[in-house]
Amino acid sequence: MRGVLTVICEARTRTRDQNSPRALVLEPEVLFLDEPFAALDQPSRRRLVRELAVLLRVRRMATVFVTHDFAEASILCDRCAILDSGSILQDEPVPILLGHPRTPRVAEIVGIENATEQGQ
Repeated sequence: MRGVLTVICEARTRTRDQNSPRALVLEPEVLFLDEPFAALDQPSRRRLVRELAVLLRVRRMATVFVTHDFAEASILCDRCAILDSGSILQDEPVPILLGHPRTPRVAEIVGIENATEQGQ
């Protein structure tokens, strides 16, 4: 079921910092990350997600982040586009996706189990 899901996020951040990994030395306008944590064990994955979230906010870097893990996306991103089978189902800030999923499929993807009971 999750195999058809892609979440694309954009993270915009607040301040700049000069201490960052070598990959960011060139200060790209947009950073593209395609499932960068997929091969990691859970403890490493959680730690690196937190570190990346801080780095993106400090560097104010726009990022396109592709993942099958909405929990990851919701930590790293201000806005997410939910894709399923090649179609964008909803493109909103994370709080709106969580509070007002447009369809039962979006609710399922973002982890809301009882969307129909909540009036979705």
